[in-house]
Amino acid sequence: MAQEPLILLLDEPTTYLDGESRSEIMETIRSIHRQRGLTTLETSKNRNILAIQIETSISPKSLIAQARKISKVLKTEKEEQAWEERFLEKLKGLQKQISSFSGKRAVVHRFAQPFAHWAGLSIVQVISPGELTPKVIGGAIAKKPELVLDIHHFPIAKVIAENAKCKYVQVINFPGVGNTKNLEDLFQYNSIQLLNAFQEILMNHHIFGFYCSKTL
Repeated sequence: MAQEPLILLLDEPTTYLDGESRSEIMETIRSIHRQRGLTTLETSKNRNILAIQIETSISPKSLIAQARKISKVLKTEKEEQAWEERFLEKLKGLQKQISSFSGKRAVVHRFAQPFAHWAGLSIVQVISPGELTPKVIGGAIAKKPELVLDIHHFPIAKVIAENAKCKYVQVINFPGVGNTKNLEDLFQYNSIQLLNAFQEILMNHHIFGFYCSKTL
């Protein structure tokens, strides 16, 4: 508060608190809002104080739907529409860059499914957070994946890639890693991870094509 912010963004500030402590925290937040005139945004699973409910899937379709929902409440539809156009244009360019990976067989972390679908990967098995059993690992390897798509914030599947001898990529499902600050950065970061993983293969293909054209 010493930096005199204009917006106070709180991520579940009362989670795991008892009823009395929760009430004290909420009253403090209300007091700050009244005294300083701050715009206050809070995420919460408490349905008693729910103002708007949104989904946090990184599917572009879902993200746009949630942005429209928020903009309607905040009366910022014009700004949202401008963002939406920039966002879709950015995604179009990124999809073009990674189009050569479409159809690649992938074992995918459950939280990475939206990005995998957007990237056009062929999901042969989905793995859930938690300890991987030998049966799950063996089953994933048997699917002969070309890629294992894991989550940077909760990696669990590197052992599958090592034993399947395939590419291993960690993606993110919220900004913060690698100087990512927004949703456009998130999709660009994840696309770059795919490009970097297959860079050697792509270079070999280019070299082979160049060699063939020269010899012919």
